[in-house]
Amino acid sequence: MEQDPSLYETLTQEQIFGILCIILTKSSYHRTQSEIEILKKATIHIDYFQKLIEKEQGPLLWERCLRKMSYTYLSYGQTLFKEGDVGTTFYIILQGRVSIHKRLLVQDEFQDKELIQLQDGQGFGELALENNEPRSASVKAILPTHLAVLEAEDYMAIKKTVVILNLFKIRLTNKDKCILKSLLN
Repeated sequence: MEQDPSLYETLTQEQIFGILCIILTKSSYHRTQSEIEILKKATIHIDYFQKLIEKEQGPLLWERCLRKMSYTYLSYGQTLFKEGDVGTTFYIILQGRVSIHKRLLVQDEFQDKELIQLQDGQGFGELALENNEPRSASVKAILPTHLAVLEAEDYMAIKKTVVILNLFKIRLTNKDKCILKSLLN
């Protein structure tokens, strides 16, 4: 596909998803610009990225996410993390469904209570990263689930960039955009 990017247009959604997963399993340092472009086409409809793209400098931040993301798979019933675990990652559901649940005291005994189910395009795990606290709930796959993963350092760098840009509402020249892009990569 690097030799002929038009091949992308002939692929089914299932084939595109397979390619997305393969690219995300590669080291972020070995991804080509063509692979980043494929990731853009494959993720443009994901809710999390649509919201990011709408922000000032959003496309640049989106590309940074795509450069840094990795991939993980959860089988049905597999627990990703438990309440109280150290939080080191942020997740975006590419395909599948997870249950977020918490142990709550109900009539003098602790019970697991489902708080919410999340599905394709939704992200989770940011609370532990942003608050520098242990995970506040447990997450388990209720369908086979494919996840894009951002490590804490990358997530916080992207988040910090969004905050800075929102604070200053910078109107960048083309030269400034090139400088900022080189700093973020």
